[in-house]
Amino acid sequence: REVCGFRDRRENTLVSLNRALENIVDFATSPAGRFDSPNRAYSYPDSAGTVKNVSALHPLTLAIVTDDERLFRDQGIPLLEYLLSREKFLFALSDDTKGSQTPSRRLAGPAMPVSELAALHWLTHGANPYLLACAERLSRVDRTLNMEWVSPADSWQSDLWLYRATREPARLNAARTKAGEAIAARIDRQPTDFVEAGTGTFFDYMLPPWKDLYELWLDTRDPRHLAAAHKAARQYAQMVWFYPAVPDGDVVVNESGFAPRRARPGEPGLVPAPREQVPAWRVSEQGLICEGNGTVGRLAIYLATHAPLFMRLSHDAADPFLRDIARSAIVGRFAGFPGYHFNTTYSTAQEKTDFALRPFDEIRHTTSMHFNHSLPMAALVLDYLFSDAYARSRGAIEFPAEYAEGYAYLGGRVYGQSGRFHDQENVRPWMPKGLVTTDSVQVNYVAGRGEETLCIALMNQCGRPLDDVTVQIDRARIAEPSGAVVAEVWQEGVKKRVTVPVEDGQLHVAISPHGLTALVIKGLGPMPTLQQKLRSPAEGIRGTNDVSVAMPCGSARALRLSFGEQLTWVYAYVECRASDVRNVRLAVDHDGTVTRFTDDTYPFEFSVPDIGRDQPVKVQFEVEGAGGAVHRSEFVSVAASESLLDRAVVNAGRKVHRAAW
Repeated sequence: REVCGFRDRRENTLVSLNRALENIVDFATSPAGRFDSPNRAYSYPDSAGTVKNVSALHPLTLAIVTDDERLFRDQGIPLLEYLLSREKFLFALSDDTKGSQTPSRRLAGPAMPVSELAALHWLTHGANPYLLACAERLSRVDRTLNMEWVSPADSWQSDLWLYRATREPARLNAARTKAGEAIAARIDRQPTDFVEAGTGTFFDYMLPPWKDLYELWLDTRDPRHLAAAHKAARQYAQMVWFYPAVPDGDVVVNESGFAPRRARPGEPGLVPAPREQVPAWRVSEQGLICEGNGTVGRLAIYLATHAPLFMRLSHDAADPFLRDIARSAIVGRFAGFPGYHFNTTYSTAQEKTDFALRPFDEIRHTTSMHFNHSLPMAALVLDYLFSDAYARSRGAIEFPAEYAEGYAYLGGRVYGQSGRFHDQENVRPWMPKGLVTTDSVQVNYVAGRGEETLCIALMNQCGRPLDDVTVQIDRARIAEPSGAVVAEVWQEGVKKRVTVPVEDGQLHVAISPHGLTALVIKGLGPMPTLQQKLRSPAEGIRGTNDVSVAMPCGSARALRLSFGEQLTWVYAYVECRASDVRNVRLAVDHDGTVTRFTDDTYPFEFSVPDIGRDQPVKVQFEVEGAGGAVHRSEFVSVAASESLLDRAVVNAGRKVHRAAW
């Protein structure tokens, strides 16, 4: 603060953070987002001839919170299937692929860290026992999911994730013991060499696992774990850009009408950008970090996954310095997907809504465009919004979350379960697109619902009072009230004595500088869509939800997967190599009716919708080998459990057997 003049300067610029979130999701689900539906993954320009996914938790939880069934079906389900079957995050599309970053061509999944498997078990209320079985088995194995980075076996983190999935005290005790040893070795003791930084150059891996330690504290509430997380977060803050200092006043950017190239400033830019005079803080790197030592020219990156936890620690560890870093990393930086890194001299090009919609050859010199980053970026924004509400309310607004580990700067907390909103319990996070709009760009919000209650937290992003904010609730999302509706109001955590009338879904409130005004509106019935289909208590889980069949060329596996009463389906795949097989046929006997599918393109996989809880389901695999020989299995049962509830509708999204839904 004293040397570089660092302070909290930022505020919303072009749009609210909620609108930016909606724009990022729109990009990810549009053709510009380059989701390769037949291959269930995003195009990956960094490695020619490959596709890549990182976590199914990002689209699944985003879809749940935003009540977006299309996102759930079109991205969430395919990503889940991809990661259940592939060996690594990066998949080669042909045997001839020479792409960098060591892609895999094998179906030897799941390509999921233990944390992801455990979180999916939590998210589905235990309705898919195969996920927990895989988590327990893989926690004991060294694995390589991304490039050549090894995820070690028997880590304290795996013990923590398995505790969350099973609630077995022995798991948490093991995590505490191992984490205590790690804290003593890596946080309480000053390092004497660089060995602990490992072989990677990403800063996220060179420092103690402060994000994981924070997650441990959430379960133990041991002050030592919070202190360790805070100390390591402060170490991580040493990687944050604080210089050059931000001058007071305005600067002129994009003088040539293009975003200038940082690496080659003498050459003309490629991305058109209007000449603008803007406050200097608007284009500053302060608050961001770079990827690591020696990667992408040490450029600041927009995937500021430190920001949400810095915001939480600002409350939990009473550290306003971390709050100011968090706000500097996120607020007012983008109106849509900005790409990965800040590869210009000072410019406003990447903050525009349509930046990522430009031709790839234009923007690749301004940022590295990783299409599989778009949904993690959206999840980061949502995480920040919930963390901001948590910190501003001093913990009175809190929704439980799980950790989507991914790797490096793609990890963060994901949401979907009910939490607390001041004096309201069992509030489900609910933020469908356009649910709340205001007449001030400075207002961000989070929202949740009860059966007959809508809760909204409005957060002022500037240092000026907003004395009369018009708040409009999308009436298409709420039932017509039977009488007068009023909102109970909390300001800075204190409940006001006077209520505010709500007429035609509209009300007016004041929000103090950098303040929080929270509303509880009773009698205004929310009308969820996707969330209604997720109502499936996981009671009476028995047996398993998978079956494996040995074939001459490898194993064939079928999984009955469920997220709720109307979201249950069968995913099947064959592990045989492409060179060994001409085609694979799958027969599904569902309640006595047999349906047949054929796949003649590797990888051989099937997604079969409309599977109910009570009807027996059997599958038969038929593999035609490269020499023409046909191998056919018997019909085998895909076990059901009492938690697998009625009917699923899932877009098969696959080549020659696309199913209608």
